[in-house]
Amino acid sequence: METKHFPNGFDNWAETHYEISSFINKEAESDETHSHVINLILAMDGTGGLYELATELTDEFEALHEGKVWDGEWHDEIDSFLSHKLY
Repeated sequence: METKHFPNGFDNWAETHYEISSFINKEAESDETHSHVINLILAMDGTGGLYELATELTDEFEALHEGKVWDGEWHDEIDSFLSHKLY
């Protein structure tokens, strides 16, 4: 079993995971999904692949921003990160 590392604590990880999962879900359910990454993962691995994608992106985002004290720009930074990774 893998031991999870939460660079900014579990609460931050959980909040980031929620936002990333919500974004992925909206894209996956949209009739006009523009993310080729999400379309490819759905076609190849289904919903389980999206679960893995959300976890991987959360881990990456949290590691990139280890120790960061946010001052209102957190949502903008997640949006930018996801745009870069998924489009």
